[in-house]
Amino acid sequence: MEVKREQEEDSRQVGRQAQDPASASVTWGGPTGVDRWDVTHIFAVQNAGEADLVISNLVTSCGCTTAGLSSSVIPPGQRADLTVTFDANFHPTQGEVTRLVWFATNDPTQPWVEVRVTADVR
Repeated sequence: MEVKREQEEDSRQVGRQAQDPASASVTWGGPTGVDRWDVTHIFAVQNAGEADLVISNLVTSCGCTTAGLSSSVIPPGQRADLTVTFDANFHPTQGEVTRLVWFATNDPTQPWVEVRVTADVR
């Protein structure tokens, strides 16, 4: 299984061949930060195995972050999109914030995957 950032050239692949097989990350903000709005990023979850990859128990670390998966069963060689949205207006916060998304898989070598998102809220 691989999790990678969509829409970015320097995307980090996560899978059996990666150094850290259970995480992926993206940072929102840049030099100007996030100015109080929703920010969404799509991660590609690729099934690099030979059997269906089953995703379950998709959860986030805070109510300000939502996550949705385009399919909970991914056939071999296929992918699903993991859409993560951070709402900077959900509660008062400022500066760098990190939120997490976790999901379980039926892959015995990666039973849990963590996706880390960081935003610089202004």
